[in-house]
Amino acid sequence: MRSAAPLPEGYAATRDALRLVARRVVGAARYLAVGRMGLEVIPGGFGTPEFAGRRIDVVGDALRDGERSRRLSTLGDACDFAGVDPDAALPPALAWSASPDTSVAVDTDAARVVAEWYWAGRDALASLVNSAGPEDDPSAPQLWPEHFDLALESGAPDCRANYGVSPGDDVIGEPYAYVGPFTPREGSFWNRDFGAALTYTEVLAGAEVLDFFLQGCSILAQSMTGRSPG
Repeated sequence: MRSAAPLPEGYAATRDALRLVARRVVGAARYLAVGRMGLEVIPGGFGTPEFAGRRIDVVGDALRDGERSRRLSTLGDACDFAGVDPDAALPPALAWSASPDTSVAVDTDAARVVAEWYWAGRDALASLVNSAGPEDDPSAPQLWPEHFDLALESGAPDCRANYGVSPGDDVIGEPYAYVGPFTPREGSFWNRDFGAALTYTEVLAGAEVLDFFLQGCSILAQSMTGRSPG
């Protein structure tokens, strides 16, 4: 990610369009078929695990379903491609009020930043899992369509936390990595209400996502032994 450029103009619009597609199209297609909504990161984008003999992916500015593909344009068109009823009853995590003519067109440069951020986060989370001890019991990383973040949880019961990467949201407008302890903590490391965040800008300046995760993990473990909580 250090070679990446500043965020493209209109990045937020593309991020929000992809999040809408993740919830109302890709996640909804899997949920309506098998009752599960979790997604995964793939090279160049994101998509479903295999379900009902299908995989629905978003790569760049296009939806893919096997050999079929269609460029993203409107929510209704994307739903039609994926075979999702726009009026289907969905759980709150997937429901998002938007009309079928809502644009979900994306800028390919901005979509590439989202995909590269997820992929870098995937690698960091995999390394975090590899460094975990038996007591940490890390969960499998999953892309949650409602928050549009790739995350897992890890740690012994008294220092368990969510570790993940987000492409940005209404709170932090740029991509960021985060450590969200189940129990609120105090200390210089914890720079957000939900825990700690490392931003895209900081990564471009040389910070490492894996180092950030490992630091959070270490601080949490130290706090359980009576040492400084960081």
